[in-house]
Amino acid sequence: MRVATAAGVIFAGAALWQLYGLLPVSGVTDFATVRARWQPSEAYLLDHDGVLLDSARIDYGVRRFDWIALDDISTALIDAVVAGEDRRFWTHDGVDWRAAIGAARDNLTGERRRGASTITMQLATMRRSPNNRDRRGWLDKIGQVRAARAIESGWTKPQILEAYLNLLGFRGELQGIDAAARLLAGKVPSGLSAPESLVLAALLPEPGADLPRIAARACARAQQTQTGVSCDEIEMTAHAMFDRAAHLADTADLAPDLARSLLQRPGERLVTTLGASVWTLASSVVTRRSTPTSRRWRAT
Repeated sequence: MRVATAAGVIFAGAALWQLYGLLPVSGVTDFATVRARWQPSEAYLLDHDGVLLDSARIDYGVRRFDWIALDDISTALIDAVVAGEDRRFWTHDGVDWRAAIGAARDNLTGERRRGASTITMQLATMRRSPNNRDRRGWLDKIGQVRAARAIESGWTKPQILEAYLNLLGFRGELQGIDAAARLLAGKVPSGLSAPESLVLAALLPEPGADLPRIAARACARAQQTQTGVSCDEIEMTAHAMFDRAAHLADTADLAPDLARSLLQRPGERLVTTLGASVWTLASSVVTRRSTPTSRRWRAT
């Protein structure tokens, strides 16, 4: 049985290598173009100095905010994602052949299946088919491998990881680390803590999983990577993140009616002649004058 299994793995590896060299690669876009095409689902109303007054959601098909540079993402999140999704990311050339052989062996022996798709391979699939991150057919997998190698030949590792974290679907309609961090943790991506990062990374294999499953996965990864984060802390963090109301943390909410009437296109940033400080003062005066005297008296 072991001989047959070994022969099967060798045969599968040889066939994979042959197909890898024969299938053409197409549709691989450079990093600058991918980033330039990014479009938030929101539009923004700014004052004359560029200060945010308000925002309005325009695209209801997906929820995404700004494209975030890798340097502006918490190192705790980067470490958690790489450890969970592709621990040899920084050293392979797009394909982790060691993981691929292990996955082939597990499939042949009927043992626990392990993932073999690298971060670069997942990125290649997201670029071709955004709604399907892990296509299962052999021809799809071969095409994914070749596209991953093509990406690695033209992109740097930091560029690959940056695009991956911005294009990922984290949960439900949330796409990209900016939306995930703001709406699940109430923070900018650079401020994510180790527990929050572990929970977000645990979402990636199964974004729709329930809270206990996500918390258990995050706990297991914390123990494997010896982060020093306790399972109790992870569970508390997961509960807080799942319960958080979905709203843009840095939306000033100063001119909602004006934003809805003026903003038309996703990603639009409309600069007005208004001043944020004056508008804030005016809004405060209007609010106070519209509040009944009895209520103001009780508040004081």
